[in-house]
Amino acid sequence: YITQDIAPKMFETFKRGPNAFGIQEMSVDTYMHLYNIADCSLVPLTIDTFNFHKSNLKILEAGAKCIPAIVSYVPPYRDTPDAPVLWVKEPGDWFKHMEYLATHRDEAKALGMALNEWCKKYYNLFEVNEKRFNLYYKTVGIPCPI
Repeated sequence: YITQDIAPKMFETFKRGPNAFGIQEMSVDTYMHLYNIADCSLVPLTIDTFNFHKSNLKILEAGAKCIPAIVSYVPPYRDTPDAPVLWVKEPGDWFKHMEYLATHRDEAKALGMALNEWCKKYYNLFEVNEKRFNLYYKTVGIPCPI
């Protein structure tokens, strides 16, 4: 999880890194390009009712780009506890996991590939859409054309 006091410390630490740089806001149709230059994805989330109703999209985005993810162990993310990500269960885990990935590049790459495979296995969009089409056509009472 992330707390109000840990977030400023995390971002201040990032700005001091030798490879740190700012990225301007990007549009919804281009922001996925950011993952092309990322070493890992940080997925912080606070514990509150609004966030409980979000999806696990940030894990799926990291998986699509084959990069490892460091993720708050809160809903909706912890609803998929078998996801091959580095879970943050206490504030110090952010720094521990970032240091681990920075110093173990081969393991970071392997973790990103494992996340990609996990996403393809459990969130294959073609299979999900086929189920959606079948449900839709069954609901309206006509045979599904696919």
